[in-house]
Amino acid sequence: MHKDSTRRWAEGHSGEDARSHDSAVLARERARPRHAPSGERVRKVKKKMDRKVAKCLRALGEATKKRRLQKGLTIAAAAARAGLHPRHYQKLEAGEANATLETLARIARAYSVDPARLWR
Repeated sequence: MHKDSTRRWAEGHSGEDARSHDSAVLARERARPRHAPSGERVRKVKKKMDRKVAKCLRALGEATKKRRLQKGLTIAAAAARAGLHPRHYQKLEAGEANATLETLARIARAYSVDPARLWR
């Protein structure tokens, strides 16, 4: 494909223009990755990461629920302290929602702990 497009472009141009165009086309081709990971390999890695993330979210949810129960709070009260919607807080505790860093910081502040200690 590249030779045909270069030939067609070069028909209307001569000398330096044609050579610089050839160089630009070759440079673009060299910049492309030669061997991209296969789709199957990417899916396996993604699936493995998804399992690890899910496990981490469940652990965070369990620890958050344990803290809430120790404080004697309802989901609504704990969510209000953290500045979150009660349904989102409930999903976090169930390990069904992804927590952003901001959400983790809010929950940690609500329980007066360091964010790293949320899992303990």
